Amino acid sequence: MSFNKIYLSSILVVSLLIIFSSCKKDEEQPSVNLPPSCKIMEPRTGQDIPWGEAVAIIVNAADLGGVSKVIIRINNKIMDTLYASPYQYIWQTNEVEPGNYDLRAISFDNTGLNTYSSIVSVEVTTDGLKPVADFTASIYDGYSPLTVDFIDQSQNSPTSWLWDFGDGHTSTQQNPTHTFYGNWSYTITLTATNPNGSDQLIRSNMINVGGYGQPCPEVSTVSYRGMTYHTLLIGNQCWMKENLNYETGNSWCYNDDPVNCEKYGRLYDWSTIMNGANSSNSNPSGVQGICPDGWHIPSDREWKVLEGAADSLYTVSYSGWDTFDWRGSNAGKRLKSFSGWYENGNGTDNFGFAALPGAWRNYSGYFYYYKEGAFFWTSTKESSDKAIYRSLYYTRDQIERNYKHIDYGMSVRCVKD
Repeated sequence: MSFNKIYLSSILVVSLLIIFSSCKKDEEQPSVNLPPSCKIMEPRTGQDIPWGEAVAIIVNAADLGGVSKVIIRINNKIMDTLYASPYQYIWQTNEVEPGNYDLRAISFDNTGLNTYSSIVSVEVTTDGLKPVADFTASIYDGYSPLTVDFIDQSQNSPTSWLWDFGDGHTSTQQNPTHTFYGNWSYTITLTATNPNGSDQLIRSNMINVGGYGQPCPEVSTVSYRGMTYHTLLIGNQCWMKENLNYETGNSWCYNDDPVNCEKYGRLYDWSTIMNGANSSNSNPSGVQGICPDGWHIPSDREWKVLEGAADSLYTVSYSGWDTFDWRGSNAGKRLKSFSGWYENGNGTDNFGFAALPGAWRNYSGYFYYYKEGAFFWTSTKESSDKAIYRSLYYTRDQIERNYKHIDYGMSVRCVKD
């Protein structure tokens, strides 16, 4: 081997040794493990947040080896730990007091040892929206005692509630339950409040309670011709709670079916109910007619007194009661029974009068308005062959005052002398 070849080979060996040594030193040096990135994208530092808003805290975090978790802290209190992207936490500001807050996000790499944090400072202000009060109820009409669940539906996150049930009782619960006892229509009021202010909603005559009625003093029932009638005190008048039902003169069961008499009472022509007496519009009428001793057929004037007592808007002095047609506001609805009316045209039966849709019979012998209308004679004539009556109808809240031929068949309620 020549000298040149030996020299070149030596140089090659030395070079390889130097390269190998250098690579080994590189392997022995520890690698640098950088912490994961972390930045709160929303909200921004200095941002004012109206109290009551739901704020999304959005974090951008990344690492070459992967992010194991992101912790959200608000004023050094851990709120949530997020394990997967997108890293987002919803902050309900209605759960805190207005003021300054530091929002911090801390990201961890896959070893859990290296971290990085981001912080923004915001202010929760009272410049937000005040509540908009709203509510509903589980039931609106029923017999006493009536238990009702009220459900708050107010907007803009109220923090306190004040309910007035219209019967002298109140509640500060968000969703209270209340029992009503008296026969009446109750107005419900809700006042909803948050740090931005208050709002009030009034629902007039929202809850209607009735059904049993208050019996007349010292005479809760009357036995007459094989039937027992309950009594009912409305204002200063004592009424029978059921339609008269015994066969005499010209009287009929609807559709000539005795079952209807048991439910609705009988339909009588006007001459039969008067039993030979003359027309009267006095108060009281003074016409016993076919009523028991101590009771009488109510006059047109006496029906006006009843309407004024039953209506929630118009009193007995309302001049509109004197007109013929549908009058008043809701006396009809408040006297109709809770059930039995066509297409759910039921009443609220606030007083226990429980008027049922017993229909009528015309002078030709045909029956009409079954389950649609209730028709009651008065003792008052309008002309020689027509008498005044009252009607309640399934599509109406008012009461109709009108007149028909005295040969029509209608229901009768007796009033105590």
